[in-house]
Amino acid sequence: MNGIQYEKACVRYLSHHGYHSIEMTPASGDQGIDIIAWRRRKKYGFQCKYYSRSVGNEAVQQAYAGKQYYDCDYAGVITNSTFTPSALRLAERTDVILLDEITPSYIYLPSMFLYAVCFFLCAYALGELLDFAPASSDYASLRAMHGTMLLIGSGACAFGERRYYVMLSAAVCLAASVVCGSALIRINPVLSFLAVMLVNYVLFFYAAVHLIGLIRIRTANRTALMKTELKQEMEETLRDAGIHFGSLLERDLHASLKLVNASRPESGVSEFIYQADRDVTDELVSIEILMNHTASVNGLSDRYSLKSLKNSRIKAVIFNEEKKADAV
Repeated sequence: MNGIQYEKACVRYLSHHGYHSIEMTPASGDQGIDIIAWRRRKKYGFQCKYYSRSVGNEAVQQAYAGKQYYDCDYAGVITNSTFTPSALRLAERTDVILLDEITPSYIYLPSMFLYAVCFFLCAYALGELLDFAPASSDYASLRAMHGTMLLIGSGACAFGERRYYVMLSAAVCLAASVVCGSALIRINPVLSFLAVMLVNYVLFFYAAVHLIGLIRIRTANRTALMKTELKQEMEETLRDAGIHFGSLLERDLHASLKLVNASRPESGVSEFIYQADRDVTDELVSIEILMNHTASVNGLSDRYSLKSLKNSRIKAVIFNEEKKADAV
């Protein structure tokens, strides 16, 4: 699989995880973003890295730069490998989403499972048809071999990364079981049965470990996406609160305010930066005293701090004493 094929596989992955309006950017001059996708009215830009080694800082830097170029709300990096510790630290500082171990096996897991079920049912039907044949000691071993072949074939489906690999691996295992089993039957029927069963158990042990690993990766990545969505919802809620608080300040200051930044540096503390259309330094002290007095009279736990910054900017900090106490 090359880089372009992996990007197409990542498009499939994103479409299965709630993203829509997915587009691939041009192969050349993509400015650090390979896929543009939308989710919950937010625009995401993803870079795809199909590596045999760990992905480093460069991919995170490119995704962050591409976010600005394509005017995305969020940027992310998807890889079949893992990320270096420095890349993890940089992504934490730049809010770049990292999705690791997104292998082709993981992406095509639903198709692989479907093929495994189909193969199992076909082999089971074959075994039922063999019931009409006359019974003999040799045939009993042969039928036991066929009974285990369906498990071998379905277990082999966990090996493949693409559909044709799944079918090829199942066909090879089926043919090998028939050839080896038929040869061993002439020598020792019991040995034939034990040999096929041994192969079956080995294949199924590997398949079980492989599938458990894929489920673990899926769970980890779903958790990462849920954390991103939760963070996004918290940012939107905080921004809405900042806009509402700004409208209250506008009424008292008789000035037009635009929310520039909203953050929550610690639990129970909300910080907002506003751009005013004029210098309101002289009014801030009286407005702060009035707001704190009103909150105290009404029995509210909120306390307010208003500070004038450069270039007619205002810094407003809201302290919620109850939440701070709960955090402590």
